[in-house]
Formats: sequence, C-alpha cells, structure tokens
Amino acid sequence: MSMKTTYTHLFFDLDGTLTDSAEGVMKGVRYALERMNRPVPDERVLRLFVGPPLQESFHELGGVAPEAVPHAIELFREYYLPIGSYENRAFPGIDGMLGRLRAAGYHLGVATSKLESQAFAVLERYRLAGYFEQVAGAGTAGKDSKAEVLARLMALFGLGEGDKPRMLMIGDRKYDVVGAHTVGIDCMTVGWGYAPPEELTAYPGALHAATMADLERILIGE
Repeated sequence: MSMKTTYTHLFFDLDGTLTDSAEGVMKGVRYALERMNRPVPDERVLRLFVGPPLQESFHELGGVAPEAVPHAIELFREYYLPIGSYENRAFPGIDGMLGRLRAAGYHLGVATSKLESQAFAVLERYRLAGYFEQVAGAGTAGKDSKAEVLARLMALFGLGEGDKPRMLMIGDRKYDVVGAHTVGIDCMTVGWGYAPPEELTAYPGALHAATMADLERILIGE
C-alpha cells in the first residue's frame, strides 16, 4: 500500500479514539466528587470528562473551585489508577486499522491528556503499544494542554516547524482540534468517540472520519 495524502506522521488521541475508557473515567470522577461531598452530574455530563485535562473538567463541569481541583485529581487517581484504568477496552477494529496505517508507511504517535505513565500502561495492556513510535502524555500535575503535549510529541519525533504540513492530529474532541490549531498542524476528528453531536460542527475546517473505514479511505485510499 502507499500513502494517499501528504501526511507522514499521524498523532492519535487515546481516550475516545483508540480506547473506550468512559466507564473507568466516569466512575473515577464520581468517586472523587462523592468523597468531596459534591453533587455528581448526570451521566451525560460525566461522559464529557473523558478526554480533556482533568484540571479543566473538574472546574468547568464539576463545579470544583480552582484551589480544590488538585485534591479532586488526587481522589480521582485514588480510584482510577488501581481500578478504573482497567475498566477500559480497545475499540473493535482499532488494531487492524493501526496495522494498515503502519503498512502504508505512516509514522504513528500518541498525544494524550492522560498521565504519560498511564498511557503507556493502557497501550501495553491492550496490545497497541507496538504500533506507536512515540507517546506523549500529561505530567504528574495533569495540567498540560493538548498543545503542550503535541509540542512534546513533535520534539520526540525530532520534527520542526518545516515539518508541520506533514503532521495530522486524530482525535474525538474539540480539545484535539484546538490543540492542533495552536501548534499549527491539521486535525481529523472521528465519529466513534465522546464528543456531543454539536461539539465538532463548530470546527468545519477539520477533516472528519465518521468510521474507521472512512479514516482508512482518506489516509490510504482503499
């Protein structure tokens, strides 16, 4: 197979793009808010916690005061690290798609707001790690924006300003589009993730793949 685009490097989001991690994340958020004696949002709102930086979500979606957010994140990890991270699964067909992208000549990386150590553990657990040359995630404070994570991933690949037209961010939420725009690279949104229907329509300039087959047709041409 040969590539049908000018891209050479594909940067994948993790939660909602490679794996379905909603159950564990939502339970971790519920656990943290209950421990803080705060009201727990309904399931529709809890699903919006999946993907974006927790620093932002606990404040904007959970109503946690900025000074209390670090404690909320600590409580979340108290549940998520030993239990919630395993309430997860690779999306069906994702491994085959990644294999075909590699066979087509693309270099693959992961850019996630999840802790970098967690990202490695999840990729290893679901046998996806071997498809990726580099992985960049959030630091221990969990404050890194998607743009900061992308900049770190570009550095890991040794890519510079002149290489940006060859890079494509692939994710399911607006944070992926905004992060890609901030660092000056293109973005493709996917339709099997966690964004509410109206979220991605605000970014008509991004490519969109409703299904994995659509993604392959765009990037491989088959």
